[in-house]
Amino acid sequence: MKNKQCLGMVDISHKSITQRKAIAEGSITFTAKAFKILIQEGSPKGDVFETAKIAGIMAAKSVPGIIPLCHPLVLEKIKINFERLTTKNTIKVTAEVLCMGKTGVEMEALTAVSVACLT
Repeated sequence: MKNKQCLGMVDISHKSITQRKAIAEGSITFTAKAFKILIQEGSPKGDVFETAKIAGIMAAKSVPGIIPLCHPLVLEKIKINFERLTTKNTIKVTAEVLCMGKTGVEMEALTAVSVACLT
């Protein structure tokens, strides 16, 4: 079978262990009314930001079970931040992920910020 590749995880056995860091950003823009309610009153379900932070952290740790062929990594830092951009009725979400490993943590950072935004 010419030009046929076998589906599998990329071989990283030859790579050295180095510090790997990725930062991903996302944002949610609200109507002026919804933004005001979020900031002033919050949610009747509890602290939206703390819940989203926990969801983002859990998502980063779950990447090998969500994204096919991702290597399982020992994540040493997962940081989720929220910035209020009041003039734009927007919440900017940033996820920073760090590990010592043989492959990057881009998928973990992207997944963390995506799930935090969804939450």
